[in-house]
Amino acid sequence: MAGDASAPRKCAGNDCDNDAGQLQCPNCQKIGKESYFCSQDCFKRNWVHSKIYLEPQAWKLIRR
Repeated sequence: MAGDASAPRKCAGNDCDNDAGQLQCPNCQKIGKESYFCSQDCFKRNWVHSKIYLEPQAWKLIRR
């Protein structure tokens, strides 16, 4: 069997090696990028990256 299809996603947190849950970054979703996090706390620790780098790209898409 090809194990890649059922392999768990890894958390997108810069400082995290956990498996990701269902929590996704809303700004990443807006621009079509997949990023899943293991917990709300992990997402919050990495939120600055999302705010600085992804939000401007998301607003460009929304304004179209």
